[in-house]
Amino acid sequence: TEITLIIGYHASHVIDFCNSLDLKLKFNYIEQVERLGLGHAISLGLEELDKPVLILLGDSIYELDYSTIINSYSRNYMGSKTLRVFSYKKC
Repeated sequence: TEITLIIGYHASHVIDFCNSLDLKLKFNYIEQVERLGLGHAISLGLEELDKPVLILLGDSIYELDYSTIINSYSRNYMGSKTLRVFSYKKC
């Protein structure tokens, strides 16, 4: 599994943290040199992709099984350019 992170402010802290994790994940880092907003950051991460992506914002990560979202999308929406919003039960 690959995870691409758009980094900017405190980038070295993010990289150090990810490198300290004992996970079987490949982290890719793209630096947003100019802070031109969220849309710009997302566009940097999408430049060379031609497959579905799951975009998570660093200040809104929830403890949930993301594989459920990914598998549901793969079964029902593969090939479309849609956004699916899932409801969740508040804890």
